Amino acid sequence: MRERILQLLEEQRLASSAFAEKIGVQASSISHLLSGRNNPSFEFIQKVLTAYPDINADWLIMGKGSMHVNHTKEISDYVVESKDEIPENKDLFTLKAPTANSKSDKPSINSAINPNKSIFKVITLYMDGTFDEYIR
Repeated sequence: MRERILQLLEEQRLASSAFAEKIGVQASSISHLLSGRNNPSFEFIQKVLTAYPDINADWLIMGKGSMHVNHTKEISDYVVESKDEIPENKDLFTLKAPTANSKSDKPSINSAINPNKSIFKVITLYMDGTFDEYIR
């Protein structure tokens, strides 16, 4: 786990003392973990996961999977019809569910969007490595 903690520190660009402060432990605790003197306690792991909710617990504890929890949904699983112009204070795009005449059997993106929240930014990633960004 020592290597994964070091990797987290590097990714977050934190010194061990700043990391200790962020998770709420003594700086000496981090020093002892990184030197191999002590093993992390359950409480320590809880504090790391609480301070960094995007860290994958399986990765941190057992080294399995990726460092970050993947909360993304594949946009290709939905049908989206873009607007050429985005009027001020209007929706960024129109969402359409497939119709009986549609060749797609994919659901509307409406099922993936929280109706209680407003969209702030839409990023379209293209296969050629370019992207478009629409900010409200």
